[in-house]
Amino acid sequence: MPGVRHFIDHTCIPGRNGWVPWGETEEIFSTGKIHYAGQSIGLILADTKELALEAVQLVKVTYKNKKPLVTTLRDGMADESRQTTNFPEFWGYCPKQVKVGDSAEEEKKEGLTTIEGELELGSQYHYYMETLSAVCRPKEDKQIQLWVTSQWMDFTQSLVASTLGIPKNHIDMEVKRLGGGYGGKCTPAMWIACATAVASWKVNKPVRYGF
Repeated sequence: MPGVRHFIDHTCIPGRNGWVPWGETEEIFSTGKIHYAGQSIGLILADTKELALEAVQLVKVTYKNKKPLVTTLRDGMADESRQTTNFPEFWGYCPKQVKVGDSAEEEKKEGLTTIEGELELGSQYHYYMETLSAVCRPKEDKQIQLWVTSQWMDFTQSLVASTLGIPKNHIDMEVKRLGGGYGGKCTPAMWIACATAVASWKVNKPVRYGF
């Protein structure tokens, strides 16, 4: 299973045949190179939560060529490689100047007071109102039943179908409720669904994934 992965079709761009919410390849399980902290390298299957946690302690991973940790906006702006993205500008992700009025003309006016200094706002941690989880159950004729916490059922179904190599209509999806998740419930939930489906497909048994 470590080699299981899905590459997003980068021809799926706005104005053509759909939308891809990121500009780089995203893997279900790492195929070697770790792109970010916490990236999944595999999946442990166990009959109980306690056994799964015990098995986690047996996994030893060594990381090489680690880059400095960036946790502030100031540090991120100092890194030129982080100042541009692959996202189209009309999605609003590329830096752009916002200008109101003519500052040069305003500075020529008498009685103008110039205030100089810095203003720094603290960071804020966003959390999900619902956790990411999924349940997959094999059905007859190489079909599956999938319960997933997702805000984007169609795309999730497409990724699972591509990952398992089965038609979309062989996947029955069910979402109990939709809720806010700052967008994080829209895309990361897909990888939870794919990993759960891969595990269930592998052992041909119901599998639950949640945290």
